[in-house]
Amino acid sequence: MNHFIQYKMSDSKYIWIPLSSLVLAIFFTIAFLTMVIKKFRTIIQLHSTISSYCSDPRGFGNKFLVAITFLVGCNYTTLLLQENSSVEDPKYWNETMMIIQISANTILPLVGIFYTNGYGILNNTYYQFGDYKFPIQWSTFMHSFSALYWMIITITLNIIFATLYENDYYFTLCILSLVIFMMFIVCQALVFFYGIEYQYEAYCDTCANKTPLLKRTTEKYTFTDNTCRVCFRDPTLNQGDPTEFNIGYIRSQAKMTIMNVNNKDPDPKMYQFSAKIFAYSFIFESLTVISAALLAIIGCICRIVY
Repeated sequence: MNHFIQYKMSDSKYIWIPLSSLVLAIFFTIAFLTMVIKKFRTIIQLHSTISSYCSDPRGFGNKFLVAITFLVGCNYTTLLLQENSSVEDPKYWNETMMIIQISANTILPLVGIFYTNGYGILNNTYYQFGDYKFPIQWSTFMHSFSALYWMIITITLNIIFATLYENDYYFTLCILSLVIFMMFIVCQALVFFYGIEYQYEAYCDTCANKTPLLKRTTEKYTFTDNTCRVCFRDPTLNQGDPTEFNIGYIRSQAKMTIMNVNNKDPDPKMYQFSAKIFAYSFIFESLTVISAALLAIIGCICRIVY
């Protein structure tokens, strides 16, 4: 008991406390990226960002964003507090820089808490918090602002630390992280001007109901005698659209036919170009977040230990 009473953040041997949770974060990140790689060919046809892919508030991807952003933000903040207590000569860091970074870490979980409108087959029409609904634009803004703020602050401070630390290898990696981030921004600009969003409809092969998949809502389903147990649609009722056909149910026997209903199909070359920039954007975003987080954590550990 006395051991815990006498615990001091300044003792660097306690660095394992935040790092143990970061190991868990890395494990879940690898598991998530493994799933993405397996479905990558399908994903890049519809999504240009991780946020879009994880925009369903009821899906695993959204829960992953909430958990991973909380783990990274919380544990990096813990490392900074430990550094502030243990480093006698803050040669490579100062209080202002620490407060700015902690502010970015604090709002980082908003990336997962607030989801975007999505892209591709299904789109969110509003943000739901309990029984309250808000315009999806508010949620998208909070999501984008917190993500960009964290990335810009973290990458900038990484470069500042690398410059003060006078380590050529670390500085090179920081510049590479910055270049990757800039490539992501360029890809997003190309997506804005040239990205192609297809519109689809789904036909249930069991009941022959025509299910439009143009808008996603979070309404509850109302089951009646006319409700199809495969697509969960009653043609006489106006209900929420199904999301990826797995809203709390196992649809192993569900057969849905997805058909493109665009009024005018784009040039095949433009569609291929759109798919490519979607893929590059998805990859560069992933590398930006991973590289910025790892470099920041490694830099913090260096300042604590050395």
